[in-house]
Amino acid sequence: REPHAYEPDFIVRLKNGVHVVLEIKGRQHEETDAKHEAARRWKAAVNHWGHLGEWDFHVCRDPQALESELSGLMAARRARIGETAALVHEQTET
Repeated sequence: REPHAYEPDFIVRLKNGVHVVLEIKGRQHEETDAKHEAARRWKAAVNHWGHLGEWDFHVCRDPQALESELSGLMAARRARIGETAALVHEQTET
């Protein structure tokens, strides 16, 4: 099998500055599962490196729900930031 370059359907920049590698898929395939896992590993590596801003990866199976799904990604990020801030505050108080 010949390797192919991976090209996502979209790269979206959210209002909060996060870049999202976005795939629109109707149903799962074995081949797309491997691509999605590779994209998740790439996202983790890029975020760990930290020089390209914050990235996320999302697979949308229902385009009608895309807006609420992206809003959910932003809400999850706000929650993570809040938890981190609380932890830092707690550690500086002790």
